[in-house]
Amino acid sequence: QEKQRLAHEAEQYVKQHKQQFQKRKQASKQVLMKATADLAAAKEGLRKALKSLTRAQSLSLVKAGKAALAKQLTKDKDLQKELEKQRVLEERRQKKLEEKEKARLQREKEKEERLRMKEVEKLERKFPLEDHLLVVEINKLKEADLPMDLPADLPTVDAAVDPGFVQLCSISACLSTFGKMLGMQPVKFEDLVRAVKLPGQTLAGLYRDLLSILLLDGSQHPSGLRRIRRWVYAMTSEWGALVWPDVLARYILTKPNVDASVIAAAKALQEKEYQSVPWEDHSALLQFLLDDVVETRTVHEEIDKWQEERLEFVAQKREDKMEQRRKERSREEAAREKRRKAEEERREKKEAFEKLKAEMLEKGEDVSAMQMEVDGEGEDERDLDEQEERERFQIPEEKLVYSGDEYDRKGVLAHRKWVEQEKQRLAREYEEYKREKGKKLREQQQKLRKEREALEAEAQLHAKKQEALDRELAKRPIRLNPLGMDRNKFKFFWNVAGQRSAIYVQHPESGEWAHFSDEATLDAFLTSLDWRGKRERGLRKALEKRLGSIRSGFRGQQDKSKEKGSPPTRASSRL
Repeated sequence: QEKQRLAHEAEQYVKQHKQQFQKRKQASKQVLMKATADLAAAKEGLRKALKSLTRAQSLSLVKAGKAALAKQLTKDKDLQKELEKQRVLEERRQKKLEEKEKARLQREKEKEERLRMKEVEKLERKFPLEDHLLVVEINKLKEADLPMDLPADLPTVDAAVDPGFVQLCSISACLSTFGKMLGMQPVKFEDLVRAVKLPGQTLAGLYRDLLSILLLDGSQHPSGLRRIRRWVYAMTSEWGALVWPDVLARYILTKPNVDASVIAAAKALQEKEYQSVPWEDHSALLQFLLDDVVETRTVHEEIDKWQEERLEFVAQKREDKMEQRRKERSREEAAREKRRKAEEERREKKEAFEKLKAEMLEKGEDVSAMQMEVDGEGEDERDLDEQEERERFQIPEEKLVYSGDEYDRKGVLAHRKWVEQEKQRLAREYEEYKREKGKKLREQQQKLRKEREALEAEAQLHAKKQEALDRELAKRPIRLNPLGMDRNKFKFFWNVAGQRSAIYVQHPESGEWAHFSDEATLDAFLTSLDWRGKRERGLRKALEKRLGSIRSGFRGQQDKSKEKGSPPTRASSRL
């Protein structure tokens, strides 16, 4: 029994030691397997870290524009594919950045140009100036690097005008102004020239009418009433048609302070028949008689009446202009106030946007998708074009590419589905944005059109009032007014005594006359007359206002000249 017990204990001891050995062996094996797994994991982590490092270096090289060098860092095909995709995305991004930078520079350039032009407009408000100060002021502006050109040279007018022609024009203008008032028949310039150069009954009738007016008035001659009555009796007798030259000569010769040329013409009228007197003497006699007629009581009373009426019309014109200027100033002030309020609102909105952005950055939130809403009215605000507006409703390029495992089919399909849904959503939002923008734009255009139509109607009404007053003033002429003067104070006349075929220019010092009747010279004057000078601005406006009529008069004269110089042609009786 003892032997059996000892054998059993020995067997149990061996068995226990074997079990312990097996446990220690199994534990060592597990430790070895764990160490092997940790080593493999460490190797994999090292490989992934190396791959990530290589990827990061490659991506940084791609972003730096060194795609070829980035491909040399790895032979991994998957990484090379990713680098190629990243290169394409980077090129697109760089291209968009370049386009945005180019657009930004262009906007800044346009903004600078607008500011510069505003500065020019602000400086140009001091115009018009006196013509002799214009060059000095423009030189000051040019020193400030502002694009101001000096006045262009005026064309020269060398075609001289015969003084006799000028005198006949003056006679015709005086007859047309005061003839109706005095009960005389109107005489055209061509008829007057024909009557003076070919004396006949027309000229005799004109002399007798003027002389009768002066004798019946009697205030322009120092002779007594007895002599004037004898002259009136002789003029009204049956011999009046024969004795009027002698009466006219005596009227002139018995009057003191008469020009020598008029005295010589009166003596010639006594010595020979009036048909034999030179036409220059007839012009001097008619001018003398008309000067006396203008000084008669009848004409003076009418001129005084005209003067009072002209003063009233001029006051109406001035008051109408002042009212128009007041309206314009009030509109300008309202527009400035509106711009100031809009600027304040945009500034407050921008400050609120920057504050919100700073708060989101402090919280660590993404602010890349934030957009500040602008009303689009400020030309200096975010002046987005069509392409930039479209980009606001597009998915960013980096989000279009799936950043996860490309072998994860489920993730790839989910990303593709999200991209399609996001594109549809952004497309709907873009269409809605375009509709709202188009609606606002149409409303603004309609509002601006109504305002513009109202301003045009107001301007037309003002112009019609001014034209009506100008017509009333033209019916009451006191003296012959020129179209205007240029910078050298040369006076320009047109439609004098109905002469529309040329523009006449009078020298300011010598009083000599010249003319031009071609459209080339007219266009040269319109181009060279500077609107910044007070005198030339008025002359240019007067020429532009009558430009159509002036051109028609020039062309009519040219057509007449061609007809006179062309041989006669046979016309068909069937036409």
